[in-house]
Amino acid sequence: MTDSSDSDVGIPDYGSLHRDDDNHSPATIPPDSPDVSFSLRALTLGLALGVLVNAANTYYGLQAGISSQMPMITGLLGYMIVQSLRGFAVKPLSFGENVLVISAATATGCMPVTAGFTGVIPALEFVLAPEDGGRLHLNTARLLLWSFGSAFFGIAFAAWLRKPLIEKRESPWPGAHATARMLRTLHEEKGEPHQEETRLVALSGPPTNFKTILRYGVGSFGVLQAILTFFFPILRTIPIFGIPAARDWSWSFNFSPGFIGGGIITGPVIPLHMLAGAIVGWAILSPLAIHKGWAHGPVEDWETGSRAWIIWVSLSCLMADAAVFLVWFIIEPMKRALAQIISSNTPIHCVSGNNAHEPLLDQGDQNALPPQKNWLASSTTVICATIAVASCFCIISVQVIFHSVIPWYFVLLAVILALPMAVVGIRALAECDFNPESPLLSQLVFAALLSKSNPHAFLSNLVSAGLASACASQAGDIAYDFKIGSLVGGSPRAQIYGHVAGSVFGSFVATAMYRLYTSRGVVPGPVFQIPASHLTVNTTKLLLGTGLPNGVAPFVATFGTFFVVVAALKLKWPGKRWHTWIPSGTAFAIGMANTPSFSLPRVVGGIISWLYLRHVGSNRDGTLGIGTGLALGETLGSVTILALSASFGFV
Repeated sequence: MTDSSDSDVGIPDYGSLHRDDDNHSPATIPPDSPDVSFSLRALTLGLALGVLVNAANTYYGLQAGISSQMPMITGLLGYMIVQSLRGFAVKPLSFGENVLVISAATATGCMPVTAGFTGVIPALEFVLAPEDGGRLHLNTARLLLWSFGSAFFGIAFAAWLRKPLIEKRESPWPGAHATARMLRTLHEEKGEPHQEETRLVALSGPPTNFKTILRYGVGSFGVLQAILTFFFPILRTIPIFGIPAARDWSWSFNFSPGFIGGGIITGPVIPLHMLAGAIVGWAILSPLAIHKGWAHGPVEDWETGSRAWIIWVSLSCLMADAAVFLVWFIIEPMKRALAQIISSNTPIHCVSGNNAHEPLLDQGDQNALPPQKNWLASSTTVICATIAVASCFCIISVQVIFHSVIPWYFVLLAVILALPMAVVGIRALAECDFNPESPLLSQLVFAALLSKSNPHAFLSNLVSAGLASACASQAGDIAYDFKIGSLVGGSPRAQIYGHVAGSVFGSFVATAMYRLYTSRGVVPGPVFQIPASHLTVNTTKLLLGTGLPNGVAPFVATFGTFFVVVAALKLKWPGKRWHTWIPSGTAFAIGMANTPSFSLPRVVGGIISWLYLRHVGSNRDGTLGIGTGLALGETLGSVTILALSASFGFV
């Protein structure tokens, strides 16, 4: 699941305690000044920060199936790093350069998801049975070829959809507006920011936030804890509810700075929704499946244990949420267009639960900006040529990697399916800051085309559907960056350069990170449980007709129906307080798919965030800095340990 805000859990926040009030005023662009939009230093800095995001997304993606774009963090860190060098006669970053930093970091950081290194690739290598074409071992060269084959569709799709979906539609884009306001506050030359902007961005001073990130993350606890956990694995399974509960039912606490930091960033609501899923799955359904004889192996066994049983319930919740999002964002525009034709010729406005997300610039401010060269939006020939070349390269890559197992026309169909999926993903990001990133639509299409007697049906479905989903996910991430750039007057040409460079560089980084993590540990294992891969494979099995485990069908139907209703109600009446008290299907499913040791530390982090905001300060500066520092600190610690173990051979 991908979240393009700085929450590292890809779940729509229907009731977060961090939500803005509805009465802030639009920000304005800083006074006119020379603004460099592209520079090698900004590109290099963005690529370097993208390595951190890339490593974090690989690490947490393999652990729990989650990822984050982190645009606010990379924009903030890029600005602060250059600011710290002003004593060496280094000029501060311009507005355009800071947008380029975010673009390059985003493209680099999202490559683990785009290349399927947290989903389809580990599914092929570690989950799918040999008789279904699985247990493949892709060498580094083939992994790189696969990465490059999927690296550019999202950029082209986002460029193609930029004008109609990003610039012309009056959608709220809450996360993009927050990031744009932060950039505006950082680059404001004179005076104090507006009070409302201070509440949103909450920057008490750049040096303070930069020191906070270093103090609590990279420089101390995150790295230290990762090292301690390597030598004392018990820190991942602390039996806080007693040894029997931990041993027999997997109720333990993972003392992970990254998980705690994730809860600090998101606040308490989403972690509590995940905890609800963990309680239902691991405290109610898991013992029930064992007691009824529906599961007979060890609890955490993916084949015979209760985990293999409750994963189907989790899958039904996830599919219900994703299906409602897909249908809603396809039908809703058509319904509004029809109503407009019938009633009047008034402009169509996107559904928004409140007026909290007004345009960053009012009409006068927008008219005052220098005209943009919308070459990305207008150069349809260039974009179509890019898609054609990328399609040919992707077809060749898949044929080289999988030989003739996957027909070339399946790859072409995956590319075609990625476009409507990208539209849905971009609209979901614009409305809710949430990219569904669900391969469900493409898996349904390929399941209908594949014969059950085809010996390569599983492999073809996984690869083709995974490719379509990855392209759509990348398009959403890139579109999010385009929106940030459009809000602050950034250059789309410079952004596209950053995206292309980041995708190429990120392919190398993602391949190295994936192989580093998977070669030095057991996969799936206590650390890297690859839940996203198991969910994808189980969906494929269901669609290809292998059937459900004994006793699970009534629970699948019940929970799926419930979350279809919940998702529809939340989309129909967005922004209501009662959203807080009813979990979303995605959050609930993630809590159920992962062991309780994943959700519990996030709840602790959410409580810390709530206490901080209630008793220490009313802004997110401290929580954002501490939470991100903890997550990045643990990531750096894990990479350091794995690199040392690979170099010196100790385990």
